[in-house]
Amino acid sequence: MKLKIKYFNKMSRGRTRKQSETESAKKAVKRDAIEAKVESKLTEKDIKQVETNLANGANVLRTKNKTEKGEKTELNKEPNKQTVNVIEKDAKPEKKLTRRELRERERLKERLASWKPRTKLGMLVRKGELTKIDYVLSTGRKILESEIVDLLLPNLNYDLIAIGQSKGKFGGGKRRAWRQTQRKTAEGNVPKFSALAVIGDHNGHVGIGYGKAKETLPAREKAIRQAKLNIIKVNRGCGSFDCM
Repeated sequence: MKLKIKYFNKMSRGRTRKQSETESAKKAVKRDAIEAKVESKLTEKDIKQVETNLANGANVLRTKNKTEKGEKTELNKEPNKQTVNVIEKDAKPEKKLTRRELRERERLKERLASWKPRTKLGMLVRKGELTKIDYVLSTGRKILESEIVDLLLPNLNYDLIAIGQSKGKFGGGKRRAWRQTQRKTAEGNVPKFSALAVIGDHNGHVGIGYGKAKETLPAREKAIRQAKLNIIKVNRGCGSFDCM
């Protein structure tokens, strides 16, 4: 067997291109002959049967397309319970407020309830005649009371910028929100704290304020109040080349 295999391998290696081409041509001729015999055996009945089968297949496809279109229209009109459940699952849950934020909101409500406006603009806002801050900013009226912004923009958020630095060796302390300064007097060093606050509603209204006091919390409150008084509207564009 081993000798036969070796001889066969030698013979296969020794084949020329012409021999392989002649063999492939012979195979093609045999296939054509077989196909011709099959076509000659087919009768008129077989041909009609094939045509009817093709027609039935086309009708089946049409009915499937119609049913799919009907299902799509029904889905557009009345959504199924499954789609509603999927939408409810995909919906992002609202962020839970922290205790500090809840306390701040309660204090703000109490302060607005006991607020007595001193300016004409504040009186108009308190009565409900002015309900949009964009009108106030476009007319160029100066805001002198922070409660006006609290009533017109209830969903404001604030953040403190790290302008200070804690004490450390070689001036390498960590950054922090409070900037501490000292004044030399006969009684000793008198420290003061300052803060820089930024407020916004994530909808084009931004304000920056700076506050200074003997303690940290009063400095923060002053900075937030000043930021509310300095609020402006940012004109936003489209952001794409199609708008140009």
